[in-house]
This record gives sequence, C-alpha cells and structure tokens, in this order.
Amino acid sequence: MSNNYINASPSEYDGTGIYSGGFTSAYYPIIDSNYIITNGDGIRKSFGSSPTISNNVIILNDETDDNGISLSYSDSAKVFNNFIISISGVDNGGISNLEVQNLRAYNNYVIGNYRYNAFQIGYQNIAKNNVITNCESEWNFLMG
Repeated sequence: MSNNYINASPSEYDGTGIYSGGFTSAYYPIIDSNYIITNGDGIRKSFGSSPTISNNVIILNDETDDNGISLSYSDSAKVFNNFIISISGVDNGGISNLEVQNLRAYNNYVIGNYRYNAFQIGYQNIAKNNVITNCESEWNFLMG
C-alpha cells in the first residue's frame, strides 16, 4: 500500500489509518509513502505478517491512547524513514512494539508529547539513527 492520502480522523472505526495483519509471518506487506492524519493508530500491524513500513508521514490528531506505528506479535518488521508527530501531546507512543522479535528501526523521526513512550523496542531489536525530539513522556526511549 503506497502513495495514499488517508484522513482517518472522522472514521467510524477507531480512526486507524492503515491496518495490517495475517495468519502467517510469511506475509510481507509493504506500507510506503503514505500521508496519514488520524485520531487512532497511524499504522497498526496486528498478529502475523512481516511488514516493511517506510517513508510515511503520520499525524496523530487527537487526545487518544493510540500510537503512530503500533506493532504486535510476529517474527519480524522493518520500520524506517517515518515521520510521526503528535499534535495533541497525549498519545500513547510514537512507535510501539509488542512482541515483534526482530524489529529493525532506522532513521525514524518522532516529535511531540507522548503519555508513555516515544519509542519502544524489545531486547532483540535493532534501532539506529532514530530521532526523538520535543517529547515529554515517562520514557522517551524504552528498551523492553
């Protein structure tokens, strides 16, 4: 899924911009070069699938408990060159990882105030050249 303008702010669902999931980690979606304005998660990767998420602009536009990029339960994901901004200042997190064993996160830019963490990764994950700025959260960079 690439080169889309998505305004999920008035969504009847939870305002998620792009939702990806699969029943196997052998599914490799590419989510690239999208412009997302949302009241919910910008990009949510559910169980299964091993996505590449790159070159996206995500604007969190509401005081919600959501994330710019929310990752959960799969063997791998690549997240790079994304720009995430929280306008409201009380969103859950910029990039949040729950149980992706091999996350590779490079060159992401996260700005704004987040309730819990601007960037959360696990102990087997790799994060290089990411920028977190103007954040006032409990933990700006959380290693799990």
